[in-house]
Amino acid sequence: MRADVQDYLATTEDLVARAIPTPDTLPEQIAAVVRQRVQFGQHRPGEPLRELALAAEFGVSRGPVREALRLLERENLVRIRGRAGATVVSWTPAELESHFRIRAEISALYMQLAAARTQKPPVMLSAIEAGASLLGEIARDEAAELTDYLQARRRLAQVIGVLAAAPYVTGLSARLEREVALLWAPMLSKPRQKASAEIWRRIARAIARSDEATAAAEGRRIVLDAMAEALRLQISAARVV
Repeated sequence: MRADVQDYLATTEDLVARAIPTPDTLPEQIAAVVRQRVQFGQHRPGEPLRELALAAEFGVSRGPVREALRLLERENLVRIRGRAGATVVSWTPAELESHFRIRAEISALYMQLAAARTQKPPVMLSAIEAGASLLGEIARDEAAELTDYLQARRRLAQVIGVLAAAPYVTGLSARLEREVALLWAPMLSKPRQKASAEIWRRIARAIARSDEATAAAEGRRIVLDAMAEALRLQISAARVV
C-alpha cells in the first residue's frame, strides 16, 4: 500500500471509527477475507467456494466457514445451493441495471445530506478534500495498485457518510456496494479511475460549498457511470464466450 494511502487511513480513522463495523467473530473475520478476495478479482463470478479448502486454509473446522459463507450470502456475494455448495454470484444485465439505479439514488441522497449539513467541522471538510485529492494522485500514477484506489475511495465515502449524519442511508449504500464487490477489479481501469476521481473532486467541492444540487447530481453520476462500465464489460465478456 502506498505511504500516502496509509497516512490518509490513519489520520481519518478516528473520524469514521463508529461507522466501520469491526469483524469480531471468527466467521466475520473469514467473511471479510473472502469478501476482499472477491472485490479484488481473486474469486470470479460462478467460482465455487469449497468449505473444506477454506477450513484448511484458515485452520478451523467447517462450522465457522459455513457461517462465513452464510454471511456473504446475506450480502448477495455468494449463493448457496444445497449440496452443490457455495459459488460467487453472477449478475444478469437486468439485475445489474436495477441494482445500480437504486444505488445511484441512495448515493445522490447521502451526498446531498452531507452538503446540507449546517455545521461542517473543518477537520471533516479537510479529510474530504484530502481524500478526493489523493484519489486523483493515485489515478495518475500508472504504478499504483488497484487496492490503493479502493482503500482511499472507501475511506472517503465513509468520511462523507459520517458528515451526512444519516447512518441508515449510508449503511444501506455501503451494503449495496458490497453486493457488487466482484465488479470493482475489472471496472476500475486507469482511465476509469481518472474519471471517477474527477467526480469525487466535484463532490468534495460541492459539499464544501453546501451546493446540495451539485452534490446530489454528482453522487448519482458516479454510480451511473459505474453502471455503464459494468454493463459494457458484461456485454464484451458475453461476446467472447
